[in-house]
Parts: sequence; C-alpha cells; structure tokens
Amino acid sequence: MNIAGVFNNLFKEPIPIADWYTTGIAVVLIFIIIIIAYYLKQIFVFWKEEWSRKFVHICTGILAAIAPYYFNSAILLLSISLLFLILDFTFIKKGILKDIFGQRFSYGTVYFPLANILLIIFCWPDYKHLITLGMLLFAIPDALAAVAGNLIRRNYIFVPIKDKKSIVGSTIMFLFSLIIIYIFFYTFSKDNYGLLLHYAFMAALIITVVEMMSSSGSDNLYVPITGVLIFFIFQNSSNDLIMQIGLAILLSLIIAIISFHLKFLSLSGSLMTFLLAVAIFGLGGLQWAVPILTFFILSSLLSKAGKSRKQKFKNTFEKTGIRDHIQVLVNGGIGGFFVIISYFYNGNNAIFFYLYLISLSVAVADTWATEIGILFKWKPYLITTFKKVNPGLSGAVSLHGTIGGILGSTIIAYSGIIFLNKLNYDLFFIIIFLGVFGSIIDSILGATIQGQYVCSVCKKYTEKKIHCNYETKLIRGYKFINNDTVNFLSILFTVSIFILFN
Repeated sequence: MNIAGVFNNLFKEPIPIADWYTTGIAVVLIFIIIIIAYYLKQIFVFWKEEWSRKFVHICTGILAAIAPYYFNSAILLLSISLLFLILDFTFIKKGILKDIFGQRFSYGTVYFPLANILLIIFCWPDYKHLITLGMLLFAIPDALAAVAGNLIRRNYIFVPIKDKKSIVGSTIMFLFSLIIIYIFFYTFSKDNYGLLLHYAFMAALIITVVEMMSSSGSDNLYVPITGVLIFFIFQNSSNDLIMQIGLAILLSLIIAIISFHLKFLSLSGSLMTFLLAVAIFGLGGLQWAVPILTFFILSSLLSKAGKSRKQKFKNTFEKTGIRDHIQVLVNGGIGGFFVIISYFYNGNNAIFFYLYLISLSVAVADTWATEIGILFKWKPYLITTFKKVNPGLSGAVSLHGTIGGILGSTIIAYSGIIFLNKLNYDLFFIIIFLGVFGSIIDSILGATIQGQYVCSVCKKYTEKKIHCNYETKLIRGYKFINNDTVNFLSILFTVSIFILFN
C-alpha cells in the first residue's frame, strides 16, 4: 500500500475534466438516495426509520465501492468523502435529518466517510479492489445483520459493550462477509477453491467479532478497515503463515471461551482477547505468544488469590475482578500494534519485539504490584508525599507490591529473551528496569491526574463516580482520566523513553 503514491496524485497530477463531471453525478446521486429514503417513510405506513437508515447505508456503500473505477484522480474522491464527513457530523450535532434516520444517536454516518478516506489514502491507486472490498463489507453484511436482528423475534440478544447484538444478526454478518471475501479471494488469488474458502472463513469470523465489539456506529469504520487489512495480509503471506493464523484463531477462541467461563474476563473482555490473541499469535508466532500468555495466565490466577481480602476493595476500585475489553486493550493493545508493525517490516526489525516486551513488562509490574500489594494489611505510602494511606488508594506504593512488580517484570523479560538467538542480559535487565519504572510512572499519574473521589455518604475515598447510590465528589485529578487511562499513558510513556534513547 503506497501512501506516498496518493499524495503524488493529489498534488502533482492535474485533475481530469471527466472527474469533475463524475463528482457532480456522485453528489447528486447521494442526495437522491437521501430524498428517496425520506419519501419511502412518508409513502409507506409500515416503513421504519431503521429501514431508511439502512437503505441509505447500502446504497451509499455500493456507490463508494464502485466509485474508484470511475475516477482517474483520488483528490475529488477524497473531497466528496471529506465533504460528507463534515456535513454528517454537523447534521448529527444539530439534529438535522432526524425525520429520516430517527432519534437513535450514532456517529455511523461519520465513520463511513472516514473509513473511505483512509482506504483511499492507503490503497490508491494500486489496490483499488481493496477500497471496493472495504465498502462492500460496510454496505451489505453490516446492514443486513442489523435488519435481520431487528426483524426476527425469536432471537438471542447480548450486549458486549453498549449496543445490543443478536445471534441472528451476527450469523448474517458472518455469512455475507464470507461470501464477499470468498468472491474477492477467488478473483484475485490463485490458490485452490477449498483453501480460499478456508481463508474466507477465518477472515469472516474475525470481522464478525469486530462487528460484535462495535458500538454507536463504529462498525462502519472498523469492519471495512479490518476486512481490508486481513485480505491484504492473506494475499501477501505464505500458506504457512496463513495456517499459523488459522491455528491462532482456534487457540484464541479456546482461551476466550475458557476465560469467560472462569470469569477471568467479561464478554467484551473475552472478545477483545480473541482479537488481540489472533493478531499476536497469528502474526508473531510462538515467540510473541509466550510472553503475553504468561502475563495473562499468571495475572488471571493472581487476581483470584486472596478473594475474600480483595472483596473489601470492590467499592474503592472502579473495576475489580472480571476484566473488560478496555483493560485487555490497555494491557495488550500496544503490544498488538507492535506485532502488526513488525509484520509489515517482514519481522526483520527486532526493536518491535523489544518494545512489545517492555509494554508487557510495564503492564505486569503495575498489575502485580496492585494485586500483591492489597493482599497485605500494612498501609502503603502515597508516592507523591510518602504519607501512609489506606490500601487501594490510587498512587499508593508498598514494599511487597514493588517486589511483586519486579517479579512480574522478571518473568515477562525471561519469557521473551529465551527466544532470541543469543541471550542478551543487558536487554533482560533493561526490560525489568523499564517495567518497574513504568509502574512508578503509573503510581505518580494515579496520585496526581487520575480522578479520585470521596463519597458524600460514607466519606470513603474511591475511584467510582457513583458510591452508596449517590454521585461522588471529585477531590483530585480529572474526571476524564481513570485507571485505564493512567495505565495506557504509563505504558506509552515508558515505550517512548526506550525509543528515544535507541
């Protein structure tokens, strides 16, 4: 995917006259689609607002899918998407077009042109078929899944994050994604039909899970981007790597199901774990899989230790016990990003593996310091004042917690460097040091900028915004910064320090 190529087209090549005519036709067609959606609701009594929204969804998606083949330059195609992104955002904020699309709040109409813009930037002009693939995945499976989920009454409903999902809707999403991706594999790949069906099955499964995880219309962005990324990887990888991804999907599915059953993770946490594990196990192999598996298994078991003692802190911590998708993403998301970047560097740049280990080292040091620290009755010290405070307070540190963090970082460092051709003891100790350093940064941020509250009823300090059924009072930090934000910032800061000095 040549990002430089599109900018060369944008600024160096003149725009053909024909593209201006095509742009005018495209804009007129979009407005005609919106007008038709409006009158369908007015003419037919049984017509639902949801159907109008999906009518526009499907028609504009198909229009975006075929558009690359009618434009010679990307600039006007990008301009149309940018125009409608701005218009859609304005309409949502001002409540315009509610007569057509109803009262349901969603940024879906903003995410769609954003997805189209990103695909054009990264795929134009050499991979136009990927733009088409992404837009078709947006237009057809996603829309039909929503319609089917609402129409069929006998339907199991579940809520992974915020939006309601259904078994029927997810099944439709999977089947139509499978069909579309198989057609594209059949058209653009040379492997045998059975193998292509296997590839399409894996891709459709991942896309379906991504759709399950979406909310407020974000699937309009994530589904096209994910589908295109998977197709590109499959199309440009060896059969051995694709089989490794297949094995990763199976292993990740087992881990996600067991973790949900044992209540290590919530439903959203299990789905996010599946996606991260597929990326890390599939693209990174055993070398990348062992460290995060070590972190996940040991940390999950540690979270169950001293359960009765930890119950005392359920009203102090914002989140306790079962981990959700945000916690999974915060701890493993940066590592997942590095494995994907490493893939595009053909796995030749070891720096990404080092950064991956450092991110996990920080995550495990912070997790273990907290989990072990609250097991003891001794009062910790607030890191900014060194005054004794109650266990569980954000920014509190203790000797036993710190030792636990060092132990966790040591285990992660060892689980990674054993895969290097030559044991690098300098790297080993750097990973441990940075893990503990990141944990200290986490404590400093927790004691300063993380939102800390006091309950107006029981007067206890807490991370929760609601306590004893009443809204708590902010006494320190910022409302928009919680423990997940602090964890992410500490990992990002520590990784950045390593990059800066290398």
